[in-house]
Amino acid sequence: MADAFPRCKQWRFEKEGRPEAQEPFLHWSMQYAFAQMQEAFEGLFENLRVPGLTWLLRGVVAPWSRLNTIGSMPDDELGGTLAQAIQETGGAREWLTEQSHVPDTTDEPLGTLEQAFRLSRESYRIRGKIKAAIRDGQLPKRRPRRLLEQAQEKGIITAEEAETVREADRVREAYIQVDAFTLDEYRQNSLLSGGPTDRGALDAQIVDALDRDPTQVEVAAREQGDGAPLRGHGAPTSPESETGDASSDRSGPKETA
Repeated sequence: MADAFPRCKQWRFEKEGRPEAQEPFLHWSMQYAFAQMQEAFEGLFENLRVPGLTWLLRGVVAPWSRLNTIGSMPDDELGGTLAQAIQETGGAREWLTEQSHVPDTTDEPLGTLEQAFRLSRESYRIRGKIKAAIRDGQLPKRRPRRLLEQAQEKGIITAEEAETVREADRVREAYIQVDAFTLDEYRQNSLLSGGPTDRGALDAQIVDALDRDPTQVEVAAREQGDGAPLRGHGAPTSPESETGDASSDRSGPKETA
């Protein structure tokens, strides 16, 4: 299987006409696959036990395999190329997710994330205009988000572009927020009895058990017949009772063969 995956990747790359934009992704995936093969062989040589040959695998073959590796993990430069590619609109993000459903509305979390991504990329382009004006001396050296009004007054950006930057900041800030509440608020709003809530909260009984003193928990004994608990289910035993049982067993009649 490890040999089949690189072949499939290379086959697809050839069938799609060897697109230049996909070549870094092919190199990364091939290097990763060969690195996994190398790791698998090292584990095999270290753990395979063959009578009379174990010393050969561990002492000769394993070191030789480490010196003559099949492959190694992709370097940071190649990984950075891929990271930059998937942060651009279109291109790699499109053909990597061509079989995935991406909602067009913000009713779903993925749709909200996509909106934040699109606005952030557009905001990045607009901020670039402000940074260029700062280098040219048209604007003071401050953060671009604090220079939106001045840049708009000097015609460096339009009113729509300034609003795009503000909207990108709002959407991004809203998406990364997390819920914050006290334990009482959590119980009141999320831990309603009668089943799980739409946010997948824990059962209220579990949280109640966390506050309970374990030394005060009562364990009910199992009853049998007259109500006496069974031995081994919480019933105390005494040396006298055990001795009595043993003596009764010894004094009983024995069968002869």
